[in-house]
Amino acid sequence: MTSPAATTPALTLASAPLETIVEEPIRYLKEQGYAIEHYTFRALSDYGMGNPVIFYQLYFENGARRTEHRQTFVAKWYEPERGERMYQLMRALYESGFTRDEPLSMPEPWAFIRERHILLQTVAAGGQLADYLDDPSSARARVRLAARWLGKLHTRGATFPSVFAAQVHAEIARAETWGDLLSKLFPHYASRLNLIRATLQARLVLESSEGLVPTHGDYHPKNIYIAGARVSVIDLDRFAMGYAERDVGYFIAQSRVMCHARTDSYEKSELWVATFLKEYARSGVSLDTARLGAYTALAFLEVLGYVFKLQPVKDEFVFAQWLEQCQRALDGKLGHR
Repeated sequence: MTSPAATTPALTLASAPLETIVEEPIRYLKEQGYAIEHYTFRALSDYGMGNPVIFYQLYFENGARRTEHRQTFVAKWYEPERGERMYQLMRALYESGFTRDEPLSMPEPWAFIRERHILLQTVAAGGQLADYLDDPSSARARVRLAARWLGKLHTRGATFPSVFAAQVHAEIARAETWGDLLSKLFPHYASRLNLIRATLQARLVLESSEGLVPTHGDYHPKNIYIAGARVSVIDLDRFAMGYAERDVGYFIAQSRVMCHARTDSYEKSELWVATFLKEYARSGVSLDTARLGAYTALAFLEVLGYVFKLQPVKDEFVFAQWLEQCQRALDGKLGHR
């Protein structure tokens, strides 16, 4: 399937009810010759808090009787210009060695509806890696697969669209944003947060463009799907050329936070993190300890800011626990309670 020509002016995504936009991909597919008899759908994103992501299941006509043949796909809406850049990026990445025939793969981006800024892609097979965080010790083989996928991404020699350049300044800005928010919510910790932010600013410095690799930007267990010995990774909206530590640190922090949310323990995630780091090391990418600690701490800070921004009741005890994890990451203690 190919993208339609830009025959109509670009339309900005409006805040419209889900039922008013859900028909748009179906209309496009019918125009492309798909004989769709019936379809079902469900929203995958938190509709109203970002661009819609919708899962579809299609049923096709088969002459006089209905066929059992079905096809599934995901449609994701973007703002003007951003969507086409993402489509081009995903095509380039998919064709650089992450096709569905590979054990380390990603969903195929198979169409872009230009006049509506909708990206259509296949569905990731299997279940989320996050499903195994209740018992991390039983998931070592799956964690190794996740580490191999990231190692493969970081060692790609492909050229990706230049618009997705290193965003180190954006990382520092995020630290400032979340640090300011948390200081207002928990003023007793303002001085400690200021020290953490200063440390992050000192370590997250883009020294040169050398040593940068393709980074996923949102590499965590809910974006990683495992089906047997096959891995498929989704959601590349934060992709950028950057330091490898950006992804590894993010995975560590998110894994530990998710494990704690499920088991009320950081200790249970230690084997998970250690297994990931050991397997990732086999990719040959050398990690800078100080930078890895900084990116892990930044991810903790981001999770803290996001969670406590939404929570009506600000639990200072939980905040203090999480802030301690942030500090430990800066101190290089990435797998310890």
